[in-house]
Amino acid sequence: MLLECMHIYHHPSNITNSILACNSRNRFPGCVYANAGRHLDLYGDNIEVDYRGYEVTVENFLRVLTGRMDPSVPRSKRLLTDDRSNIFVYMTGHGGNEFLKFQDNEEISAFDIADAFEQMWQKKRYNEIFFMIDTCQANTMYSKFYSPHILATGSSEINENSYSHENDNDVGVAVIDSYTHHILEFMEGIDKTSQISMQDLFDTYNYDKIHSHPGVRSDLFHRPPLLMPATIGITGTCEMAQRRRKPTEDSGGRAGEGLTLFFAHANGFPKEIWEPTLRDLLEANASANSPLNIAEIWSWEAVNHGDAALVNAEKLGGISALNHPILFSSLILVDPIIRPLRPGAPLISAKHHGRMVTDAIKRRDRWSSRDEALKSFRTSPFFGVWDPAVLDIYVECGLYDLGRDVRLKMPGIQEAIVFSEALTTYETWILAEKLDKRIELMWIMPGRIPAEEIKMKEQLVWRRPANSTNVIIPSAGHLIPQEKPHILGK
Repeated sequence: MLLECMHIYHHPSNITNSILACNSRNRFPGCVYANAGRHLDLYGDNIEVDYRGYEVTVENFLRVLTGRMDPSVPRSKRLLTDDRSNIFVYMTGHGGNEFLKFQDNEEISAFDIADAFEQMWQKKRYNEIFFMIDTCQANTMYSKFYSPHILATGSSEINENSYSHENDNDVGVAVIDSYTHHILEFMEGIDKTSQISMQDLFDTYNYDKIHSHPGVRSDLFHRPPLLMPATIGITGTCEMAQRRRKPTEDSGGRAGEGLTLFFAHANGFPKEIWEPTLRDLLEANASANSPLNIAEIWSWEAVNHGDAALVNAEKLGGISALNHPILFSSLILVDPIIRPLRPGAPLISAKHHGRMVTDAIKRRDRWSSRDEALKSFRTSPFFGVWDPAVLDIYVECGLYDLGRDVRLKMPGIQEAIVFSEALTTYETWILAEKLDKRIELMWIMPGRIPAEEIKMKEQLVWRRPANSTNVIIPSAGHLIPQEKPHILGK
């Protein structure tokens, strides 16, 4: 069981099992290899073992998951998670229909794990769980799950065995099973920057390679596997913050299938910046005469913005309609920063990019209170033109308390880093005309723009003329959601 866990967990720490590397029968002390050629030592120098030997029991495993620990148990032996945590649970060993053996003298059932996950959900101990199991009849172990936000996969169907991949004659045992070998081979080919999704992994499942029929259960998961990165568990992966709401439940909307809306913010602003706009949109949606029928609304934050910036503070140094058009039926672009690169012009303009980068770095980022911050913003030429409701939301959700101060959730340096990346705006200009014509495109543009940009904006809204429309809000400047949220929502 340890050998299989090592194959999956050789990047992170906090594994649960016995010690094979130091077993007296191991001909290669201090090492655990992934194949008979002994090219990859899974044990390495940074493996941390929290439970070993006879500590590995069904009771201890369930207590770790549910948090029902004796006060004397040290933090190193606890699963310190909350409702923002994404958890990877990998299990392997000898098993059968709806059970897995522990130490060959006790078993954990599919019902045990299902109930433990439900306790975790009720106690807000996870955001998402990815469950993977490699054993005979593995897929039966997730058949009893009933808690939300769980994606599960296993190596074999009911009444089907899982088989080893290859033996090491010097060690005298099979060093890896076929399913785990396949997963490891796939994961070794990607890194934390990869855009590979879980669906891409599942699509590689093949009986001829694995010699069993792996399964996937995604009905409990709240998004398609295509939207879940396969980099889960790779050190350094950052998290995005998001808010999901269902108007049919929250504001009297109509039941049944409807639109799913995704709201993406501009640089420097939290996901809540859309809230005043959404209030008008939801009010319209709740009307019996409304042509709208909104099923879900998602507001998400980039990894270095808002709440996501706080979560990823120690890690920092999407999916787009162009890459995955099948996921989108329409796009509404609110004065996006998309522009052509003029012939002979530098990629990075000292006047434009340099000023924005410098201003971001110099931006004030702390105040003695939220009241002081609000007063400061109201006197600023930049913030002073905002709708009061938006400014209140920004003060409430864009700042956080630290000691006696309140500070910006997104440090100025992170905003500057986004501004300094100049290629995306030019590349998007080129690619816009290639956007799938099936996707309806609406541009919402401001009326107050510099004279030198008028011609460029006119060209932008017709970059892809098919299935496109545009609307101008005459009284608005570039920051339409901040300045005119009610007009925008309507």
